[in-house]
Amino acid sequence: AMNDTPLRGVFLDVATLHPQDLDLSALRATLPRWDMHDHSSVADGPRHLEDAVIAVTNKFVIDAALMARAPRLKLICVAATGTNNVDLGAAAERGIVVSNVTGYATPSVVEHVFGMILTLQRRLAEQQYAAHSLWAHQRDFSVLDYPTAELHGKTLGIVGHGELGRAVAAVGSAFGMQVLIAQRPGGDDRDGR
Repeated sequence: AMNDTPLRGVFLDVATLHPQDLDLSALRATLPRWDMHDHSSVADGPRHLEDAVIAVTNKFVIDAALMARAPRLKLICVAATGTNNVDLGAAAERGIVVSNVTGYATPSVVEHVFGMILTLQRRLAEQQYAAHSLWAHQRDFSVLDYPTAELHGKTLGIVGHGELGRAVAAVGSAFGMQVLIAQRPGGDDRDGR
């Protein structure tokens, strides 16, 4: 019967996380059996979750109807910062714990934010075009068609003051920017992402 089935976990969409970069040995050690699926379609969901006690998902949606077809499910781990792909109300009603990942990739996100800011502020696409196509044809061997400005002294607005907001603010301050933080009225976003 159902209770005699060995405890099983399922990773529903491991390919969405670039599995070559992952060491899943600690995860595999938590239960006697793990089923790893590169991707799961909506049609696959009931079969993949059948008898699973733990489900790991990155982007695959686990809704109330799917939870109803997975009576042994006790834990849903979202391998991302959000939980929008899990029906949290249905999980709470069924006593299923839902967890997500916090505090990962912060340096990468901050670097990307400033990579984009600098690309736009320094007009890198236009400057690259000018260097390759225009400079050699200029009388003064310089192109001034795409003026840029420094970040120093500019205002940086950040919505939310969680881990990412604080990290972006710190780098903005290091550039000499005036940092303004917007938070929810009456809210304390210090622990948010």
